Amino acid sequence: LLERNGKRVNALSMQTQADAANTVLNVFVEVLKWVAFICILVGGIGVTNILLVSVRERRREIGILQSLGATRMQICGLFLCEAMIYAVSGGVSGLLLGGVLVALAGASIGLSAIIASKDSMLVFCAAVVLGLLSGVVPAAKASLLRPIDALRDE
Repeated sequence: LLERNGKRVNALSMQTQADAANTVLNVFVEVLKWVAFICILVGGIGVTNILLVSVRERRREIGILQSLGATRMQICGLFLCEAMIYAVSGGVSGLLLGGVLVALAGASIGLSAIIASKDSMLVFCAAVVLGLLSGVVPAAKASLLRPIDALRDE
């Protein structure tokens, strides 16, 4: 073209364009991973707050359990089980809601969404582990209550 028309043309191969598209897609996926991490972290903070409120509201129950012979480990286990229930139910509902939203978003732009089971299981396991970790402080706080103090409060 330079010899015939005196025009200079910059040509890109399909491989160059595909590499550029993959780079943009990889950046987008990384941003979404960080958003998911932040969402899981906020969920862990929510579980901690719920359990701290639960410990505060159930002080009398904790005192009665201790006066009937429940050990600190049993009370701690009670609140860790509650944290596990919150984490598992939140993880399952998050995966289901996320799957529905991904399918709807993919259908709205004419793409079929593929959800990797490995990634889903990784996120679910992270949610469960974080839920358990966020239940440790409230469970320890509940197990360290003295029965006389717990029964005295209204």
